[in-house]
Amino acid sequence: RLQNVAAAKMIQLCWRASVASKMNLKKIAAARLIQSTWRRNTYLKNIAAANMIQAHWRAVACRKIYLKNMAATTIQANWKASVCRKTYLKNLTAAKLIQSYWRAAGCR
Repeated sequence: RLQNVAAAKMIQLCWRASVASKMNLKKIAAARLIQSTWRRNTYLKNIAAANMIQAHWRAVACRKIYLKNMAATTIQANWKASVCRKTYLKNLTAAKLIQSYWRAAGCR
């Protein structure tokens, strides 16, 4: 009788250990799933933040280049306008001189 009780206790002990081990494995799997999901979400947030910062700095660099090019374009346009203005005034003076000679010749 004592052997039967000891055997039953041993069977119960093994059964409970098996059930507890399975429950522990399920808890470990659930914890790993939660951790991996948390890490993935954190990683994706960090990547999104890094992409936003990189995009901002690329925009700043492009804006600097654009403003530099606009300054060069403005200088070139003003120079061209100055040259054209000088040529126009030179031609205007010449035209006025020719007209005055022509009118003077017509009056004689």
